[in-house]
Amino acid sequence: MTNRSYQNLIRVDNSISVGAGDTISPFLRRLNLSTNAEHVARLDELIRIKTIRLHQLVSCLSALASFSTADNRRLVRNKHSVCTPYEPTCDDLTHNVFTLRSALVGEVDGTYLVQRKANSLNTFVTRYVKPCLEDLSRDRFGVRGGSMQMFHWTELHGCEEASCLFAGTEWDNETSTCKVVSNSDNVDMLLEQYCQPELLDEEDTR
Repeated sequence: MTNRSYQNLIRVDNSISVGAGDTISPFLRRLNLSTNAEHVARLDELIRIKTIRLHQLVSCLSALASFSTADNRRLVRNKHSVCTPYEPTCDDLTHNVFTLRSALVGEVDGTYLVQRKANSLNTFVTRYVKPCLEDLSRDRFGVRGGSMQMFHWTELHGCEEASCLFAGTEWDNETSTCKVVSNSDNVDMLLEQYCQPELLDEEDTR
């Protein structure tokens, strides 16, 4: 929904009859519009975050693949660490080129992390975002796109699975809910710490 469309829709001054003598007040219509618009914005933000993470993963793997096999044991700088490797007060860096590449390739039963992440994003959009937006945009009680005004998003079947709004979750086809991403596929911290990869100087890897 564009900002202009939202501004037009929010000019609601009348109650709407929903049958059996019941009405929805202008206040409730505006409240639902505002709350539902925030929900749509949250979905857009989640898609943006998931897409950025996928691009980061692909880019980092490409950079790691550019190193020669002679660099496999070279340590990759942890961008969250401010200490010198192997000093008594400093935790050892945990990834070299080989181990980081292996973690991000993420081979499990013949599948790879990039493809699983791409599939996860596609499933999230097709199984949660699309049905939710379709429910929110339905005409109701003679009002075009009236669902945005008549209902809170949690009342709509396509949107009601609130677990999908938490970071670090993905759609689970078996339960038709969102679940926490498995540990093996949760590489957000690795991407934050090590990508794009920067090799430590040889003298730092003694």
